[in-house]
Amino acid sequence: FDLEPELFTYRHWLARRLYADPRWYPDGVPLMFFSAHNTKDFEKTDRLLTVLARCSLPSVVNRSKCSWSVHDLPNTCRIGSPEEEKARIDDPQAYLETMCCCLQPRQESHIYWGGQWFKNK
Repeated sequence: FDLEPELFTYRHWLARRLYADPRWYPDGVPLMFFSAHNTKDFEKTDRLLTVLARCSLPSVVNRSKCSWSVHDLPNTCRIGSPEEEKARIDDPQAYLETMCCCLQPRQESHIYWGGQWFKNK
């Protein structure tokens, strides 16, 4: 099924058992990051689609310096937050590079299940 747009930018901070059902999917449902649901907020959706498109360019991704810390989700990864909006306006280039980090590892590994990322089924 389609995923909430925020799940695309939560990087390593996804719950281990997303959409768990105690009977059929006790470990959660495997998620494939190919489509989004609940995209009624056009501004947030447009921002996510723009980031996805720009971060697919090697020239942009190669400039990103991503931390692998899993302690805190950077405020810029929360699309629509005041901190994210300020970062986008203050320095668009630095914002884009940070947002590319927020997408990892979804660019290379599209499947998430049980707290792990997979490149194929």
